[in-house]
Amino acid sequence: MGSANKGEGDALAAQLGVAAPVARLLVQRGFSDPQMAHQFLNPSPDQLHSPDQMPDMARAAARIAKALDDGETIGVYGDYDVDGVTSAALLGRVLGKLASSPDKVVVRVPHRRRDGYGLSPETMDMLHAEGATVIVSADCGVSAHEAALRAKALGIDLIVTDHHEPGDTLPDAYAVVNPKRADSTYPFRDLAGVGVAFKVGEAVAALRGIAPHLYRPRFLDLVALGTVADNAPLVDENRAMARIGLASLSQTKKAGLRTLLAATGVISRPITAGVVSFNIAPRLNAVGRVDDAALGLELLMTSDGARAQELVALLERLNDERRTEQERIWGEAMDSIRKQGLHADKVILVSGANWHKGVVGIVAGRLADRFHRPALVVATDDTMARGSARSATNFPVIDALRDCHDILKDYGGHSQAAGFDLLLENLPQLRERLNLFADHYLTDEDVLPTLDVDMEILPQEICTATLRDLARMEPFGSGNREPVWVSRNLLMIGSSCFGKQTDRPHLSMKMRGEGMDPTECVWWRQASRQGEFAPNREFDVVFRMEPNHFGAAALRLNVQDAVPSESSFDAGFAEMAADPVWEE
Repeated sequence: MGSANKGEGDALAAQLGVAAPVARLLVQRGFSDPQMAHQFLNPSPDQLHSPDQMPDMARAAARIAKALDDGETIGVYGDYDVDGVTSAALLGRVLGKLASSPDKVVVRVPHRRRDGYGLSPETMDMLHAEGATVIVSADCGVSAHEAALRAKALGIDLIVTDHHEPGDTLPDAYAVVNPKRADSTYPFRDLAGVGVAFKVGEAVAALRGIAPHLYRPRFLDLVALGTVADNAPLVDENRAMARIGLASLSQTKKAGLRTLLAATGVISRPITAGVVSFNIAPRLNAVGRVDDAALGLELLMTSDGARAQELVALLERLNDERRTEQERIWGEAMDSIRKQGLHADKVILVSGANWHKGVVGIVAGRLADRFHRPALVVATDDTMARGSARSATNFPVIDALRDCHDILKDYGGHSQAAGFDLLLENLPQLRERLNLFADHYLTDEDVLPTLDVDMEILPQEICTATLRDLARMEPFGSGNREPVWVSRNLLMIGSSCFGKQTDRPHLSMKMRGEGMDPTECVWWRQASRQGEFAPNREFDVVFRMEPNHFGAAALRLNVQDAVPSESSFDAGFAEMAADPVWEE
């Protein structure tokens, strides 16, 4: 556990007018300078960088503007995840507004099973048949060499907008707009795909005389949705765009988004990154995973309220199907890991013959969290294997896959998440080589399950004032993780079990401390431990502080771990063992 200098924290609290624990946390995270801390707590459009600094931006924007002026048909092609769908929807909306007729902008996303990921020569043929003379990719294309050659042969100007890591050579396209290009001087390289699309739209709008302050508010809701869903680092301008965009989501005028928010029951409360990650993004992702992402695209672009209702109902059904399939694959994957002892590997690779290719990425993410190490989940058939990789402990999965490129048919992604396919016969070799790569990158300690605690907080500081100021540090996510606190000597008042399932798997506790009102504490999936928490005993508790949307009190604690105060945690609080990996 890090510890901030109390004097610095108290001084910053006085200067900024924020609760002392939040000020100490700011100091700990490198914001001891009051001006820097103020900017961090108050993101604004002024913190966004000019699109013109991005490679090929001027060339791309000029060509798109010319196509709009000349009445050419522009094809926009995205990806089937939330980042790709929001990227395509954003460009479709922007260019559709600027075109002489909305029919001059054709927006498409791939079908996961039929089309596969990214641009292909067949994509170029399809959009060419629809009349496109300019094609703009969204969240894909930086490795699409064959598609670029096909576009050139068809006389199409291909403009790639992407945020994935480029290879050694760029595709031979009219323009390649990507902040991760080796020759890029753009100040921030970690935009999501929708962030790059947003910048392209801004550059095109500027050529039409539309100022940034008029352009940006109309589309930052989509940027926030795609950025958070793609787990992009919520720092620098990603933080500013996500913060402003999340605030605007509950007031969005986009019919599809409003209908989706209403159906998920979140439109009446502040929409945080957590709400996007757990309530909104899974529904949009589900349609691309188990059916056709074009349905999600239509929802984000429609202005028809009745059609939006139909689409949201369909998304709900598909999301239920996704959950069912996900739990089946999860159970089978865990069984395989147990039986084969795969949890001893530094990189877990598990495969199954009847696994849905659209769901394996979610399971990989859950495995990476559970085992605190990179995880790859692979769906196989008679000859081929297609999988998804998710990182843990900052392991660069795209670099690991690149090291195995000679046995892969295809791969792509970034440091935290990637997809790949290969011949089934090469799967054992892939597992071996990934673990050899990991041996040079990860120590045995790196893959031990741990729970990092940010800071100790006094019981009297656990209050609504701290929660209010903590919200100013939102959005939490990659690069700005939600803080984990520890507080000592909290007195147990009582406990009960709850949950929708008949076994009521969750534990609710009421605790109080010196100067701290009785406070609800929830511990998910830990009802079996209720007997350990007898009333009138004191406990040291590790928790996240969060709003309580379901009770009279405004604040509750989301418990991560707890022990009797007389045994206490290790005095350093640097890291704590997570729950046993086999427990559900």
